[in-house]
Amino acid sequence: MTTADLAWALHLSVTGTNEVQLQRCLDAADVECYAAVDPVTEVTPYGTEVTALYDSVCLQRAVEWWKANDAAFGIVGSAEIGGLRAPKDGFDRHYTALAPLKQQWGLA
Repeated sequence: MTTADLAWALHLSVTGTNEVQLQRCLDAADVECYAAVDPVTEVTPYGTEVTALYDSVCLQRAVEWWKANDAAFGIVGSAEIGGLRAPKDGFDRHYTALAPLKQQWGLA
């Protein structure tokens, strides 16, 4: 996935000013998604549908990382709509979406 993909999802253009920040959001999302999948190996036995699901979830999370800059104190909104409190754990729905790709399940 590239910064151009994230910029497309955000309806932005990649510029010299925002490219580093876009990549940072992609990297943060990838770390979270990779941890959720918890792969045994780097090579997956599945096909392109796995890559599509992983990339889609990772892109959605990268968008959230980008927009989190506007909610530094947990409040999102504007004067027109008022303030809304951001969810405390925004990764839960992404974790659920990645569950079919999860390769290891810990047993307690």
